[in-house]
Amino acid sequence: MSSRLNKVLSIAVLCFAFVQGPALADANQLPNIGSNALSTLSYEKEMVLGDILMRQTRARLPVDYDPLINEYINTLGNRLVTHADDIHFPFNFFVVKDKSINAFAFFGGNVAVNTGLIALADTESEVASVMAHEIAHVTQRHLSRRFEAQQQSTPLTLAGILGGILLAVVNPEAGMAAMMASQAGAAQASINFTRSNEQEADRIGIKTLAVAGFDPHAAPAFFDKLAAKYRYTSKPPAFLLTHPLPESRVADSRLRAQRYPSIERPMSLDFQLIKSRVLARYQYSPQEAVSYFENQLKSNQFASRDAILYGLALALTDAGELKKAEILIKQLLNKSSNNLYYIDTYVDLLVKKQAYDSALAFLAEHYKYKPNNAVITLNYANVAVEAKKPELAIELLSSYRISKGEDYIATDLLTRAYGQIQNLPKYHEMRAERFAMLSLYDQSIEELKLSIAKLKDDKPLESKRLAALQDHYKAQLNQIKQL
Repeated sequence: MSSRLNKVLSIAVLCFAFVQGPALADANQLPNIGSNALSTLSYEKEMVLGDILMRQTRARLPVDYDPLINEYINTLGNRLVTHADDIHFPFNFFVVKDKSINAFAFFGGNVAVNTGLIALADTESEVASVMAHEIAHVTQRHLSRRFEAQQQSTPLTLAGILGGILLAVVNPEAGMAAMMASQAGAAQASINFTRSNEQEADRIGIKTLAVAGFDPHAAPAFFDKLAAKYRYTSKPPAFLLTHPLPESRVADSRLRAQRYPSIERPMSLDFQLIKSRVLARYQYSPQEAVSYFENQLKSNQFASRDAILYGLALALTDAGELKKAEILIKQLLNKSSNNLYYIDTYVDLLVKKQAYDSALAFLAEHYKYKPNNAVITLNYANVAVEAKKPELAIELLSSYRISKGEDYIATDLLTRAYGQIQNLPKYHEMRAERFAMLSLYDQSIEELKLSIAKLKDDKPLESKRLAALQDHYKAQLNQIKQL
């Protein structure tokens, strides 16, 4: 087995990817796919496993921590969740920096969307259709059901079941070959079960899409787009090799969507700004992005000219053409001074110019009206660190973390800020927290040992607090080993 595949299996890509190809039956007949899997994994255990896998995902996939993109994708996802059935725990939506077209879901309500999918989508409803499909995989407990099916046919440890199922999901041919030697029947049952999952997720996802006020016809439209994009490709990407998109599935989704009225939604400015941001930052190089948005200005294919100008300003900033970028972003700010996308890009520009005082003054004004807003606060703290004003960053982030909880960027910035003032106990504590967010508990424990060692003798309570945190990380590590 390749190291790449081992990585995929060992992390949280316990996925039901968006276009995993089923052989669909009649649209009105759904197969019996078993119990709700509570006999195998309770909701509580699923949340624990989901948390572990999410931390491992951060360590091994290029997870995007951009607060603008994260806020957008979570707002969109939670709007769908509000209108979905069988919700038993909070959902967490995140973005992976990857040009390939993909989305996946795993335990505990964790749903990922690749930047490549956002770049391909023409409407917000298309992105929502993918997310609704993945939400359905979670609410219907498809992964847990497959655990139960595997356990019934071949009693194995949790790790053994994960390995067999995930190998078949990530690489069906390798998965079949690996499992046929000992359990050919179980392997085939696993893949058939996945086809049933996809059929159910299509049905429920389209219903959720319609009830949430999105266009249900966006689901078959996106299927059509995928099919057209790769129809004449001599060597399809690995994604479509392992997740085929047969015509039967496209036709079935179209029939399902026709049960609901088409919903005409105005083109969301937020969606257009997010798409511009993804294209500028992740899909193209800075120079390619400049050319792309300049051509868009001529053809005006976007619904909003401001979204094109924003993308161009962002691309020019990243390309180092700061004078041109500043003219554009100031024009946009004059029209909408509180727009977080424009504020973020203007701050990026000022940081590139090393105009730290201007950036701090600009952000201080916005912070008055939006304290602890993720975009404002994280930008403000980052500029403070860049400007060698760590005390300001610490003050901002300490307040922010009380209201927001665990945040990778905030923890990273705090690590840098404490390092600048040579507060070694706090520096190592923040490093420990950052490692814990990546499920690297061995390193967390070592960092806490250093933190305790650096404490002064007159701080016994602080030493006890850190020792308790160390015990917590040890318990987390043991929990993983017991899986």
